[in-house]
Amino acid sequence: FVQFFVGKPRSIRRVVNVYNVARHVSEIDGGHNGNPSFRKKLLQMLILAEFWPYRTSWLLQIVADAGQHAEIDEMKIPPHEPSSTESVVPNVFVLLKEVMKKESSQTNHEFFENNSLLDLYKKVIEALLHSPKDANKSLSRDYDPQLFEMLLGETSAGTNVASLTMSDLLLPDQCRPTNDGGLSSVRPFLFNMPQHMTEYTSSCIDDLVLFYEGDAGQVLLRY
Repeated sequence: FVQFFVGKPRSIRRVVNVYNVARHVSEIDGGHNGNPSFRKKLLQMLILAEFWPYRTSWLLQIVADAGQHAEIDEMKIPPHEPSSTESVVPNVFVLLKEVMKKESSQTNHEFFENNSLLDLYKKVIEALLHSPKDANKSLSRDYDPQLFEMLLGETSAGTNVASLTMSDLLLPDQCRPTNDGGLSSVRPFLFNMPQHMTEYTSSCIDDLVLFYEGDAGQVLLRY
C-alpha cells in the first residue's frame, strides 16, 4: 500500500505506529492472531482514516446506522413501505436495500458481507458528501479522491472482488464472530479515526431527509 501513503512523513509514521498497536490489540482482544486477511483490511482502513477522514467517517456512520436498523428489521417490526416512484426513506437500511438491490433470499448478515464498501461509496455516500453547507471545508481534509477509491477497491488475493465489505465496519455487537471466535469487524481498532469528524458526520445525517427515485428500473438517491 506504499502508493497510498500520500501525507506528510509524520502522518505516515502515525499510520505505522497505530497499525502496530491495533494489530497487537486485535490479536489479544479480537481473536485475530496471525490472520493475514484481517491484517490487510485493518491496514487499509487505517490508511483511509488517516488520509481521507471525511469520506471514511461517512462510511462508518452509514454502516453503523444501517446495522442498527437491520437489527430492528429482524425484530419483524413492520416498516413504513414507500408506495410511489419517488419516496422518502424511513431509515438508512431501507435506503441501502433499495439502492444496492438486496435480494429477498439474502439475510441481513449476507447483505452486509456481500456488498463492498466501494459499492456503498459509489452508490450512496458519494452523493451525500456535498450535502452539508460547509462540505468543501471538510472535503479539503481529504487527499486525492481517486486514490481513495483505488484503495477502497483493493481486491482479495487471487480474485477481482473488493476485499473490504460493509460487514468490516459494523459495530462489534452487530457482526457475526469469525470461525475462530474473533470479531469480523475492523471498526473497534481504528484508533486514528478523528472523533470530531465522526461526530460531525453524525450530525449531518441527522439533518438530512433522504429519498430515492425509481426511473426505468434504476434507483437514484436524492437528499
